[in-house]
Amino acid sequence: MMTVLHIVYDPHDPTAWYPNFLAGLRRGLDEAGVPYEYSTRMPERPRGPVFFTRYTVQKQLLEAAEPPEHVIIHEHDIWNPFTNAYDPADLWIYRHPSLAAILVTNPSMVPWGERYLPAGSRAQVAAAGFPYDHTLINRVIAELTPGPDRERLVVFPGRLNEFYQPYLAVRM
Repeated sequence: MMTVLHIVYDPHDPTAWYPNFLAGLRRGLDEAGVPYEYSTRMPERPRGPVFFTRYTVQKQLLEAAEPPEHVIIHEHDIWNPFTNAYDPADLWIYRHPSLAAILVTNPSMVPWGERYLPAGSRAQVAAAGFPYDHTLINRVIAELTPGPDRERLVVFPGRLNEFYQPYLAVRM
């Protein structure tokens, strides 16, 4: 039986970055040749790891008759004070025996993810990036011309600013 990455997503999530995240994730998995399936519900008997892409779908794990062996979460919802809609009661996920990995956006966030893990946890915290398509950002940067300005405001559409301002600062 082939192992499949089960990606559980929230079709009603209102955040601007989420559809781009899901599309970028799909593109990266396709390019890497990773077998996966997107679903709004966790399979009854998953035949591979389960990636909960938002805190809003994690409670399915508590309802599972047969929990998956490996659960992956994205910890964006914990560290980001601007978008944090996370209920502290949902911190149970960090103690769940199936939790195998927490994906964080960049290496500086690894300690944030590790803080939530109980002593002896087998979960790994990994800097996985944020699977956006950087084409737009690189085009915006390429179109900037040198000038006498000490500062320049570059604004990206939607919530891209939150994730790309650090990237932009490094590229400039």
